[in-house]
Amino acid sequence: MNLTTATPAEIDAAWFPLMAATQNAETGLSVARQSIHGTEAVIARREAAVAVATAAEAPYRGEWDRRSGWTRTYLAITNGKGHVHASTSCSTCYVTTRFAVLADLSGLDHDAVVNVIGEDACTVCFPGAPVTPRTVFTADELRDRAEQAERAAGLAAKRAKAAEKTITAADGSPLLDDEGRPVKTAVAAQRKLAEVLFDLAWYGEDHPYAVGWSAFAGRAALALAAKQGTDARELLTAAQAKASKKAGKLRAA
Repeated sequence: MNLTTATPAEIDAAWFPLMAATQNAETGLSVARQSIHGTEAVIARREAAVAVATAAEAPYRGEWDRRSGWTRTYLAITNGKGHVHASTSCSTCYVTTRFAVLADLSGLDHDAVVNVIGEDACTVCFPGAPVTPRTVFTADELRDRAEQAERAAGLAAKRAKAAEKTITAADGSPLLDDEGRPVKTAVAAQRKLAEVLFDLAWYGEDHPYAVGWSAFAGRAALALAAKQGTDARELLTAAQAKASKKAGKLRAA
């Protein structure tokens, strides 16, 4: 890249990673100097790393000085609700506010920045900027949003899968068995339906519990038919035939 002809945005895009490398090297040196494990050899290596990082930045700093700098914009990272500022000393920010520099907007004047980001611009730093929810996000925020969307999609899929298994009475109320206990899944409803129909076939309608068994069989058939999109009468008839056949085999055994 020819730094003398490159745009501020192009320079900053290449320079910011180098700045981060220098900051990391300086932090490493500071930690080594304060640590009990910071031997002379370790400190010397950290000092060399700082020197290398600083040298890599030198051409960019030189161009910055030659042009007497240029404008930069800063995105306040505040739980996804921050705005873009003209400096890190905006009165709407706090000492604890973290910022991300937006290289793409480097060198643009205030009007140009507002034209690009519109409502994302801080109205204190950029008077006249519209006030609506922001749409400019850092790479980390975009990744977080994508992860949140993925988690939400996964949760929705799990709920949908669970909904496929659950069952209610045909009117949407809880499906209760012959003893008043809730039957929560379609599989449990089919199993209980087969059970009460077998009891009816085996013990007959004169059994003391026969009324309860018959009532549940009707409710279960309606619920299962609504779930499966079939005819309740046909479903119940088929289940009764199967229960009668099973009872008949046991009697013949």
